[in-house]
Amino acid sequence: MKYFKYIGALFFIFFISLISWKYYQGVYASRPDYDGVVVSKVLNFPTRVVRDSEGIPHIYAKSNHDLYFALGQTVASDRLFQMDIVRRVGAGRLSEILGKKTLKVDKLFRTLGSRYFFEEKLKAQKLNPEMVEAMKSFFEGVNQFIKEDKLPLEFQILGYKPQPFSVADAYGFVGYMAYGFSVAFQQDPLFTKWEKTLGKEIVDQLRVEPSKSEKIVSLNLDSKVYEKVATIIEDYFAPFEGSNAWVLGPRKTKFNNAILASDPHISFSNPGIWYEAHLVLESHNKDESPLYEMYGHFLPLLPFPALGHNHHYGWGLTMSYIDDMDLYKEEIKDNRYLYDGKWFDLKSREELIRVRAGKDVVLSVKETRNGPLLNEVLGENLSLKWLFLNDVNRPVEAFYRMNHAKNMEEFQKATDFGASPGLNVLYGDSFGNIAHFLFGQIPLRKKNLQNDFVFDGTSSQDDYIGLLDFDQKPFTINPKSGVIVSANNRIANTDRERIRGWWQVNNRHDTISHLLDQRDDWTIESLRQVQTSTFDLLSLKDRDELIEALSVFKFQENEGLALKLLKKWDGKSEVDSVGATIFHQFAMDINEMILDEVSKEDYITYCKTQAQWHFFQRVIRNEKFPLWDFKDTKEVETRTFALKRIFKKSISKLERELGRDVSSWHWGQLHKLTYPHPLGVIGPLKYLFNIGPVAINGGMNSINHNRRVGCKTEHNPTSGPSTRRLIDFSNSNKSFGILPLGVSGHPKSPYYENQKDRFIEGSYRFQLLSKELIEKNKAHEKMYLPAQALD
Repeated sequence: MKYFKYIGALFFIFFISLISWKYYQGVYASRPDYDGVVVSKVLNFPTRVVRDSEGIPHIYAKSNHDLYFALGQTVASDRLFQMDIVRRVGAGRLSEILGKKTLKVDKLFRTLGSRYFFEEKLKAQKLNPEMVEAMKSFFEGVNQFIKEDKLPLEFQILGYKPQPFSVADAYGFVGYMAYGFSVAFQQDPLFTKWEKTLGKEIVDQLRVEPSKSEKIVSLNLDSKVYEKVATIIEDYFAPFEGSNAWVLGPRKTKFNNAILASDPHISFSNPGIWYEAHLVLESHNKDESPLYEMYGHFLPLLPFPALGHNHHYGWGLTMSYIDDMDLYKEEIKDNRYLYDGKWFDLKSREELIRVRAGKDVVLSVKETRNGPLLNEVLGENLSLKWLFLNDVNRPVEAFYRMNHAKNMEEFQKATDFGASPGLNVLYGDSFGNIAHFLFGQIPLRKKNLQNDFVFDGTSSQDDYIGLLDFDQKPFTINPKSGVIVSANNRIANTDRERIRGWWQVNNRHDTISHLLDQRDDWTIESLRQVQTSTFDLLSLKDRDELIEALSVFKFQENEGLALKLLKKWDGKSEVDSVGATIFHQFAMDINEMILDEVSKEDYITYCKTQAQWHFFQRVIRNEKFPLWDFKDTKEVETRTFALKRIFKKSISKLERELGRDVSSWHWGQLHKLTYPHPLGVIGPLKYLFNIGPVAINGGMNSINHNRRVGCKTEHNPTSGPSTRRLIDFSNSNKSFGILPLGVSGHPKSPYYENQKDRFIEGSYRFQLLSKELIEKNKAHEKMYLPAQALD
């Protein structure tokens, strides 16, 4: 038997050696070239790509085609594998390269059909032709890179060459992004199920907002199916999670102009989600200003930055969490569906899913009037009504128009082209204007219909009654306070019956607002302390509520010491904080232990939602909540006795994990960040591709929102700021920014993880707009020349 062990060990060593050899051979061979000359027959004029000392490309071109072609070449040199993996997710084509383990994901996104939906619009020429031409130029640059340049290591390991990209691929990715913004798949089936088992009174406390509906739909959904899909999605790409943004008007700033702050929260990944670049469309007259200029953060496959600024205006984004996705229980018979007593034919199409090392799968996608049926994913006759698939939706055009707006009014109108995903857009400009606009349509449901459970698809009683008109959507322009803050909270002063969603708790919003109220002479230097703050104002109130409940008891030595340190906690989740460790462990255990009435699988699903924190804040103040009584005891526990039991369990767990010395329970021991690469899920490849773990400040609901998502990683953060930006329009030549790693996804690029340490410690670098400063900080220059210029 021992010989088999030796053979196994030798085989493992050989496998690791082979992978390592292939890794180093491939990684050196595919290093991106940032200098030199590229000659192309498709270029119109000479085009420059200057990289500054941080590796950020500044692209100067004299035609739109050349500008976007060079951008495509540049992004592909740094991020080609990321571009391919996210297009495969959105198009439902992961199994072509990863095999049957991703088949559930492919079935989901083929069923949702966002790529198919917009491909049909492209064929019918229903999309903005100028925008489409720019996208074609971008992908022309990407495809020429694939044809003529060195492919990154990941393609060599997986043994395939990416197919050419197309405009439709961008829409598949945006569909995935919009899907990631909604939690309907998590919460709608869960609350529908729980209303039957726990009762409406209890489930109302578990929701984001209480329900007024009395409708119940029969449902037998297996939550494990959803969990399997969600887990695979998280393994291979970065879901969108939340965000902070605020904008200050002249009366709140030292130099009497607008300042914009933005840090969108997305799951950490290697590489990060944003590609940072500066685009300049130069006039043929050297004395004239650029025809177009934008310093932007680009999402994969989109040549128009989703976050951007120039000398005149800029914007940041947060998820609005407005609910634009609903599930309907349908009655299906013989390829027909029932609606208001009549039977209608299902629409259908077939999708061929190719599976590596397996049999191809033919998926039959069927649709009712509400949308696609999700039988292959959720196991029941559930259809999806989703505003992303509404005919009015033009999300990419919204970004295109936001990038080319000539004034604030044009910018506001541009946001209306996007029906989904739902976003808050915070705007500032050099004229001192500040504003908040809503990107996304708002579905109008009947007043007796709560948005977070499955509707009845057989009846018109559960239909939408329309969409909110543009001039009725909430917006704010130049408020008297001089401050606009957005942190995924419900938009202030909005109708709870008309506008419904999955808002996060107010912790970050209220803490940011509290800090911004402290002074009226803000600068981007002083705002760095706000954007990187780990303070959570409302958690101190939660702590006080818990301390008061526990004060009637006497505890053993370590428990008593932990309680004293919790009392002294300052509300900040720094890596050396002991109070943060105790609070976060106690809060996590409260949520889990008082929900002992639900299955472990259901709790894991619920733990991923923001509803759990609304529930936490309600329940710790509700002494009569029935679930304070544990089902494994004969006694009927009160809130105080339940909290005592939970606190003792929390301290016992921390003793096991961190030792008996309470003073050494530093938050950084439990709160460590890893940047996962898509190939890091393949056994030993994680040691080659993943970066980390490293202790990091921040925590659940703090401004510096480095946080866990769900419960499977314990306290280790998987989501947080995907970039930080601070822009002062009194001096837009130099703004502050930082990426979690770097602009390149290539391990041997000097810009692979050159920003990581500064990101971890909360430092910044400059974002350069001034041509003079860019030239002074130039590290590389690549010239793209038209072939005809050499004739």
